[in-house]
Amino acid sequence: MAAYHKENATEYLVTTRLSGIDASETDLHSDKAAVIRLFAESLRTLHALEAEDCPQNWTPESSIERGRRRVADGPVFTHGDYCMPNILIHDSRLSGNVDLGYAGLGDPYRDFVSTYYTVRRNLGEEWITPFFEAYGVQIDPQKMEWYRWLHAFG
Repeated sequence: MAAYHKENATEYLVTTRLSGIDASETDLHSDKAAVIRLFAESLRTLHALEAEDCPQNWTPESSIERGRRRVADGPVFTHGDYCMPNILIHDSRLSGNVDLGYAGLGDPYRDFVSTYYTVRRNLGEEWITPFFEAYGVQIDPQKMEWYRWLHAFG
């Protein structure tokens, strides 16, 4: 259940409380492989959402021409700030995603860049490849570099 209200220039959004702790919590890191599987499952689920009528558009069409040439995937629903603190886990299961203020239509690499940084920071560099394997994607290094560049100026 959610409620939305706009009063003058102020907007309010109240949503249902989700149980769980965020995926960056070290209490979960005794089984890093399980955290990686859940983290990848959560992103696959977001990217599979119907995005045709999404009001936010973060596609490369609004970026420079060089970026548009490098993007081959069709747009999907993206989180926009896909990091471990924004993914909740309860009883070894996903319980939800939070902080979707930058969510919208975009290329999956938009989330892959954030994923790379958050996995490295919270679990260690050695868990980056297992994440992308669990997600089921072979990363294109050039495309990843492009989105890193966009992320830096974002």
